[in-house]
This record gives sequence, structure tokens and C-alpha cells, in this order.
Amino acid sequence: AAEHGAIAGRSEYFAGMAPLERIPGVAQIVRATARGWEGMLAAGQGYYYDGLKAAAFRSGGEAELYRMGRYVQTYFGTTNIHSLGVGRTQQAAENAFIFFASRYSRSVPGTLAYMAGTGFTAREAQRAMLSFAIGGAATYIGIGKALGRSDQEILEGLNPMSGKKFLSFKIGENWYGLGGAYRAYIKFMGDLAASTKGGDAPFGQRWESVIRNPISNFLRSRTSVLTGSLIDVLTGEDFVGRDTSIGALISDPSDL
Repeated sequence: AAEHGAIAGRSEYFAGMAPLERIPGVAQIVRATARGWEGMLAAGQGYYYDGLKAAAFRSGGEAELYRMGRYVQTYFGTTNIHSLGVGRTQQAAENAFIFFASRYSRSVPGTLAYMAGTGFTAREAQRAMLSFAIGGAATYIGIGKALGRSDQEILEGLNPMSGKKFLSFKIGENWYGLGGAYRAYIKFMGDLAASTKGGDAPFGQRWESVIRNPISNFLRSRTSVLTGSLIDVLTGEDFVGRDTSIGALISDPSDL
């Protein structure tokens, strides 16, 4: 698996926590957590690749094994961006100012791109995404039934155009969704489809249209902590519409 690129290096999340490893007492916890997480990730990538390598080799030989290895790495959210021509300086700039996680942010469109290809790897990507969609919907329906949701509420939650309710449950004052970044991309497409604004907005509403349209909301949800926090301060609210003014944060520090 490692020979064909299926197993990635260190997780970008724990690589970003390297400064914490210099703090006595905290370092041991960070390292132990990182070993557990990265070991689990590597095992998953290895088992997935090993289960497919024989069929991949019969389909396309050694070239298909390398393609499958890159797919497995991308599917698990650990895209090798150096192989895409992205240097360390660009990666550092992206993590600081653009993406919350540059490798993971590329993995979802990368996996979807594999689906558009041909050959064994493309068919496996299509099968995996179909299984993921069916399994996610079944899980959502099961949890909804267990929570006593009505059939109408569950059907509304399965609609990508239902906004924050899509594959989500309200717990307290917040909505929590299933499916991670894949749900976010599907919700983004649903929000675009549901958007009915047309023509030029009045002058006083143009700024509101810029910061609250589906594209802006999606991009803000993907940005780095530094950039996202700066935009929240400038606009007075985060990408889901929660108040981020000083007064609001003082009254409810949990919003931080």
C-alpha cells in the first residue's frame, strides 16, 4: 500500500499542533492522541487498498495500482498536495490564510473527480460514494425515527434545498449534521438551487447580498481560523448568521 502511495504521512491536524509538543505534560497527550489517530488512519488506508489491489491489477496493471493508491489517499482526506505541484510555502500560506485544512479541503472535490474518470478506480469511487449516500440517508432516517421525528420532518431533512436542516438534527439551539464535508458540498449545491434572488439588489442591500449568498457562506465555512475570525469581526456575524459582536461574545463566551 505504501509503495503505491495509499498511506499518507502525518495528519495535517496534528502537524499543526507541533508547538503544543513543547509544553511539558501536554506533549505526551498530544503525541499519544496523534499516534492513535494516525495509526487508525493508516490501517484504514492499508486495509482498503489491500482489499482492492488484486482487482485493480487485473484491470489495469501497475499503473492502476498507483491510481488506486492515490485515490485511497484522497478518499481518506489526506491528499498528497506536493504531487499536485503545491510547494511548502504555498501550503503554509493556504493553511494560514485560505483553507482550514488544505489537504482535506482538496480531498472532497478530488474524490468526486475520480468518479468522472474511467477504469477500475473510477468505478470504485462511484460505488463508494453511492454506498456513502445510501448509508448516510439510512442512518439519518434511523436516528430520526429513534428521536421521534415525523416522516415529514425526516423527508425535509433529506432535501438538500432545506438549508441547515439537511441531514441535521437540532440539539439545543444549534443544528448538527451528518456526513462531514460531503454533506457541506451537497448542501452548497442545494442552497444554490434554492436561491431565487435575481436582478440587481438595491444599493443598500448589495453588501448584504455579497456576504450572505450561498457561495460566500460556503467559502467562509472553508477558510482558515485567522481569516474566518477576521471576516466574522468585520461583518459582525459568522457564516451561519450568529452574532459575533463583542457584546454577544461577552454575554455568551461559548460562541468563541
